Amino acid sequence: MTNCRLRGKERRYLRGLGNALGPTVYLGKEGLSVAVIRLLNEA
Repeated sequence: MTNCRLRGKERRYLRGLGNALGPTVYLGKEGLSVAVIRLLNEA
């Protein structure tokens, strides 16, 4: 893998794309459980 640094404009663009996405999995205080892993594998 090549190490490259993003310019400010590139970083802002990618951050903007990410802001439009909603989270698909929420993890609480207990973290990742067997039930969550099972649901993710079924999805």
